Amino acid sequence: MSAPNAEKGARYLASLDQVLCNGSWSEVPELARKVDKHAPDRKCLTLTARSEAKVVSASHRPASASSNTSTSIHGLNELVQPLEDAVKANESIHEDDAFVARVCLASIYLLQGAHDTALKLLPPLYAQKRINNTGPGPLGWLEVAETRAVYIRAACLEAQREHEEARKLYTSFVSRAPGSRTPELRRWTERILGLACTSLDSQVEGKSELNIHNLSNALRAFRAWGDFWQRAKSVNSNMNGGVIDIPRRKVWRAYYELLSRVLTMALVYTPGKDSTSDLLTLPSYLSGEQLQTARQQQFAETRKVEATYESLLLNETQFPKASQSNTEVEVFCAQAFHNFNTFCGPTFSASDLGVDGKEGVGRNLLDLLYRSATKTFHSTAILRFLFETHSWLGEFELAMNAFTSYCEIVSKAKARAEKTGKHELGFDDDDTAVRAAANAVSVLCQYGDRDQAEEGMKVCENISTWLGLKRLSSSTSLQTNGTTDEQPSSTSTESRLTSSSLSLAYRAIAIGNAQYARLTYKPEDRSRLQDNAVELLQKALAQDPSDVETSYTLAFVQIERRDVAAAVSILKQTLAQAEADEDDAETEIERHQKLLPLWHLLSLCLSSKDEFTAALAICTNTLDSHPTDERDKNAMNAHDKEQLLQMHMTQLNLLELTDGVDAAVSRSNELLGGYATLFGSPEKAKEVTKPPPTTASTLVAPKSRGTLRSIAGSITGRSRSRGNGSSSLPTHRSPVTTSSPESIRTSVETIPRPENTTTTTAANVDGGPIQITVTNERGQAEQHHHRLPFRLRGHHGSDVRSKSVDSRYSHAGADTRRDPSPPPPLPHGSDAVDHAQAIRPAVETSNANAQQDVKQIEHNMTHSSLPLPTGHEKQPPGQDIRLPAPHPVSSRVSPIPQHSKLMQRRHSTSLLSGIWIFIAGLYLRAEAFEDASFAVDEAAKLVDTLELDLSQSEAGLNAMRLFQKGWGGGKSIDHLWAEVWAARGSISLARSLPFEAMAAFEQALLYYPDHPEAMIGMSNLLMDIYEEKLPAEEPKPLLPSQPSASGSSLEILAATMSTVPTSANSEVVVNQNGVLPGSQNLAAQKKPKSDPSPAELNRLACRDRAYMLLSTLTRLGTGWDNSEAWLALARAHELSGELKKAKQALWWVVELEETRPIRDLRDALP
Repeated sequence: MSAPNAEKGARYLASLDQVLCNGSWSEVPELARKVDKHAPDRKCLTLTARSEAKVVSASHRPASASSNTSTSIHGLNELVQPLEDAVKANESIHEDDAFVARVCLASIYLLQGAHDTALKLLPPLYAQKRINNTGPGPLGWLEVAETRAVYIRAACLEAQREHEEARKLYTSFVSRAPGSRTPELRRWTERILGLACTSLDSQVEGKSELNIHNLSNALRAFRAWGDFWQRAKSVNSNMNGGVIDIPRRKVWRAYYELLSRVLTMALVYTPGKDSTSDLLTLPSYLSGEQLQTARQQQFAETRKVEATYESLLLNETQFPKASQSNTEVEVFCAQAFHNFNTFCGPTFSASDLGVDGKEGVGRNLLDLLYRSATKTFHSTAILRFLFETHSWLGEFELAMNAFTSYCEIVSKAKARAEKTGKHELGFDDDDTAVRAAANAVSVLCQYGDRDQAEEGMKVCENISTWLGLKRLSSSTSLQTNGTTDEQPSSTSTESRLTSSSLSLAYRAIAIGNAQYARLTYKPEDRSRLQDNAVELLQKALAQDPSDVETSYTLAFVQIERRDVAAAVSILKQTLAQAEADEDDAETEIERHQKLLPLWHLLSLCLSSKDEFTAALAICTNTLDSHPTDERDKNAMNAHDKEQLLQMHMTQLNLLELTDGVDAAVSRSNELLGGYATLFGSPEKAKEVTKPPPTTASTLVAPKSRGTLRSIAGSITGRSRSRGNGSSSLPTHRSPVTTSSPESIRTSVETIPRPENTTTTTAANVDGGPIQITVTNERGQAEQHHHRLPFRLRGHHGSDVRSKSVDSRYSHAGADTRRDPSPPPPLPHGSDAVDHAQAIRPAVETSNANAQQDVKQIEHNMTHSSLPLPTGHEKQPPGQDIRLPAPHPVSSRVSPIPQHSKLMQRRHSTSLLSGIWIFIAGLYLRAEAFEDASFAVDEAAKLVDTLELDLSQSEAGLNAMRLFQKGWGGGKSIDHLWAEVWAARGSISLARSLPFEAMAAFEQALLYYPDHPEAMIGMSNLLMDIYEEKLPAEEPKPLLPSQPSASGSSLEILAATMSTVPTSANSEVVVNQNGVLPGSQNLAAQKKPKSDPSPAELNRLACRDRAYMLLSTLTRLGTGWDNSEAWLALARAHELSGELKKAKQALWWVVELEETRPIRDLRDALP
């Protein structure tokens, strides 16, 4: 036997240290023998190495051999005494070897559950000295032993429930950079970090109170885990598997859940890198730039952790059997969907979410859901998330495909549950399924067309079927002749649902019935569907009396049924209760957007009762009290913004009735200014080029009639035109070219005001362009509303005035903020309860001196003496001297939908086109015919541009895409063209140009055969031809115009034309339009003939076509309650000799007019 060799001993010691650090336990015995031979003074280290190999072998036994594992762990007792002796012998000679032996001995006690003994073995001062050492740490197995000592101490403290001491230990450990140089060091660093993360996370998990300090400690530990994971990517994936190992997937899941919890609590990251301060804070404590940086960091970290956890989850999860369910995958998808709602809500802006913005977040969620679907079998949760995400992105066909699959699977599962009485694992419960179906009905009815409304009825039938399904729930005892028989009892789904879910189910079925009632062609079905809707909505309101949307829908259906008193009562009670039960968690914009449709509907109801002053007060105060902060506007979706503009149009109609049409015309600039402030320039929606910034003055109507062309900037103002001038009517689809954004300019300062109009403060809106996502509006019906003799009752004006547009739509700057006015108290009605005392203002007004108002303008001031518009450098607007209130953070608002660019384009064009036609109606009633024509031309430009965009899309252009609206908001191309041509026909008719009007109405009907205004206008002209008030064809001029020196022949011709009488029922000037004098008596002068002449047949054909058009219109959902259509139909019945039917139609007209609001509900409240 050779003598010990010191050189070999040192070399073998280094090899043994390397083998221990690498975890090569099979090589330990041989190297330990060589070290004992050549370095006999290190026997403590070799004993520890052999013991470590046995400890690792015992702790890595398979879990299936539980008895053998237990025996092996307890068999480690034979190592305890030698290790204790070695520690005592080497404490003064080799302190590090003794420490390594203590750690090995403590690990044995930890495995055996002797936590007190293990804690006593570990010297706290030594471990603390090593942890706090800021210099270079020891290399080799000693460094591993130090990390193991921290883990053993932490595990023992957790087992003894000394969580505070363990938390201090975790905080000390994660504050320094964990080691990752060797495999064993990485293993034990990962173990201690995993234990720290799960332990600190458990202290905040499930806690309702907000403890930022504990959340910060947990987040700091998880960040250390993430940094370690990034540095130690080469860690063997098979390292996990010991009895003391924490699965990595569990740690990453806890990390992801913590970040999700931070999002839910609306916390953000603290700026700076101070390791001692809290990592989280409230958004109100940060500046704008700091808040944006913090949210960008928050989003990036969440996406990174989400991707890592998803990768581990999907790689380690196998596809389940048909009887199994991967619950963890579904829970992960639910958490990702919840985070998606937060990121895409009003709290985060597009700049906080990377290059792709909110749409990129939605696309990423779709990819995640489809990948997760590969690890699940018929997961109803994932199908539900796919439906909602596709709907949010505007991909409605894909969304409905997902819902169809969802509905089939759920229906089959419910059928099986009805037989077995047990809910199957992995399927949505009854409440969740009903809510998903209710959302589907809402999507189909809000964004769909007729086909989608029919599909919505099928979904309603499925909901009704689900509510009626019964399930065995328990057994009841029935005693008969001394014996007890068990009788199974069953309960219906309807009785098991929560009140909110049951209310939502009733409301969804009612919405489906009400929507289909608006589209059906059968009058008997319409009444039945409306009655069903009212009954269901009343049941829904009984389940959830505080639901505002249910109350609104019920009131809407009631006024459709002409029960105005019931609608007013419902609206007043709901508004009173909403004000009394004000939710502190709701932001100001949420409260206003929730109640805005109710106030608007109430104003329309009051207008149907001729309470125009009260209705105007509601519109004015509601609009003035609406929040105007920039972030509030970003929190509004397209539908909310459209509601705001629709209410503004109602306000102008009411102002027209109370103060005259001139007052409404002078304020029409506010409507276009509000549109520009809310949605920006119409060119921005195309996103072909980036136009210069657009302010509200980009789209501002003139303050006087006859100057509307000044909006384009290239055409100067001119005087008002009332004459019978001619107008050319192009017959092609693209009558005008599109104006560039640079050409849409106006100079409000140079526009003269009419002398007989009410002067108001000039509007100025300093907002930049915003993405246009708005919906439809059709304003042509206002040309005839309240024009019948029995509708004009004595209203000679009102003192009600509206604030200018700068206080309603302007952006709230950093130093100014408008003092909002409260909504009006509910008006007193003879048939409604007085709730004026129960209503509190929606927004409490502050100090009366907080607002410095602009001086009022005298009503008799000449236009040359008027002050400059508000916002001019010499005429500043009213200034709010109060400090702005901090914007509350809310994640309760649903994410704003991100529809396709083309869908948004059609949506916005429909609304803006409707606004121009609405303004054209105002100018038409003010007899400013040229300005009305110009407004219609502006609408035509928009439609022409939209058609061009549609033709350049991937789907291309065909007749079906032109005629059908399809999915999304707005109207179809053909419908928009029909509105343009119908408006042109109305202008021509007002100019006493009946044949041009007929051509325009005919063109409108070619585009859209069911257009109400075109059908009514065409029918009246056809009946004029039948009554021979008009010739069948437009006559040519009798004499060509000849120059005359004296003009005597022209004077004679004019005198002859002036003697021709005109019809009392027609506005046509007879001779000026080719009607021969005395044509009214032609029918009486004709001799009876055996066979009708061609002229007679032509007259009969005109009458029959008019009857056909009107009969069709009065059966449509858009015309069954149109009093003008029924009035024209009564005339058609009278001309056909059907006097009884004519009387019935006239009485129906009277009933409709008694409950008719100032605007069509289908236009005002889409």
